[in-house]
Amino acid sequence: MSAFLTPERLKMLGIGAVAVAVVGGGFWFAKVTGDRKESFAAAALEQARNTAEQGDMGKAVQEFERVTAQYAGTGASHEATLGIAQARLVAGQAEL
Repeated sequence: MSAFLTPERLKMLGIGAVAVAVVGGGFWFAKVTGDRKESFAAAALEQARNTAEQGDMGKAVQEFERVTAQYAGTGASHEATLGIAQARLVAGQAEL
């Protein structure tokens, strides 16, 4: 073994490698779960839009509200907020 790779340094390198792996795994997990959340939110938003297209504005508003509550922070959540306003406008409900 070389003078550079002492047992103490090998231990520190091992700890550093494990720390990097844990942090990398955390970022990967956050990315994957965020992507899944966006996907589920988009599907729920599409369902709410389909309900609105069928003319059932009351149910559509409920579905849009569910998207905003369950998938807060996603793009679909922001679009669902607009969907709520549009559905209420079409239904003749001027006040939010």
